[in-house]
Amino acid sequence: MEIVDTKQSDILKDWSLDRKWLSEFEARLDSIEVVTFDVFDTALTRTLDTPVDVFALIEKRLTDAHGAMFAGYAVKREDAEKTARHKAGACGRREIGFDEILDVLLSENRCFCSFRQVLADTEFEAERDVCFAVPEIKAAVRICIKRGIRVLFVSDMYLPECVIRDLLERVGYAVPDLLVSCETGCVKSDGTQWPVVRTVTGQNSRVLHIGDNEWSDGVKALEAGFEVLIFERARSDHRRGGPLTPDILPFSRLLRATMLSAAPGAGHPDCTVQPPDRTMARLGASWGAIVAGSYVRWIAARARTMGLTHIYFCARDGWLVQRAWQAAGLVSDRK
Repeated sequence: MEIVDTKQSDILKDWSLDRKWLSEFEARLDSIEVVTFDVFDTALTRTLDTPVDVFALIEKRLTDAHGAMFAGYAVKREDAEKTARHKAGACGRREIGFDEILDVLLSENRCFCSFRQVLADTEFEAERDVCFAVPEIKAAVRICIKRGIRVLFVSDMYLPECVIRDLLERVGYAVPDLLVSCETGCVKSDGTQWPVVRTVTGQNSRVLHIGDNEWSDGVKALEAGFEVLIFERARSDHRRGGPLTPDILPFSRLLRATMLSAAPGAGHPDCTVQPPDRTMARLGASWGAIVAGSYVRWIAARARTMGLTHIYFCARDGWLVQRAWQAAGLVSDRK
């Protein structure tokens, strides 16, 4: 049974299928024996604007359940992963597993030690709650099955294979074959995972790879002799600026839903290299919206307290504040 929460349903009901991409995909299948699919931001995507926002959701759930000792958990969780990766790199290892992240997290935060299983369960549950199947990729998998083409899912990820398999199966993918970097010790991004993929697909098989990342799913796959078709529709953002706290969750969900429900061909910001105007646009649409929205709501609250009947936005850029006021649905006759 497919499990889709209300927020996912809200996104999917407005989803406009990219039939042009699907047509191109189907046209590429002649003589293809295996299709490999990236998992996150390709086969699956999240209801949150950027992957690390999952840590903010985990922090909220931990503080709600266990109190203020978990305040600031999101940043600590993010830092623990960075430290674990640094340690692994110093030893010549290309990938880490979730247990290694927990080891660092608990060593640096002794007060969490008795919560190890709770932390793991909460993270896995949060991922299950925010991940959903991308309609184009579900359609592509169905096409492969109908045509008798083998399907293999490939992911650069620290989550255990059993967790990723569960995420895929819960949203309707049949997952006979799955390769995860934390299990193989190799990653797509430096090319070492592709020979591992060949051992599964067969050395001489014709393979088409589908993924969102221009480098790991594109350049490195091509170098390894795979055919490639990039799928950008579900690529998530890597937000610049702003603290990682539960306060960002409403914004994160809203912005992600807006982006994913945009019509195909509307364009998607490149998450790795952004021109200055795109960077500023993303900042304005994210933290700028929060600042402006909070400001006008504070003005409205103060106006009610003081009994004011008219408000004038007289600053040089007062029109922007007025637009924020109107977008927030506040009293329309105030100027």
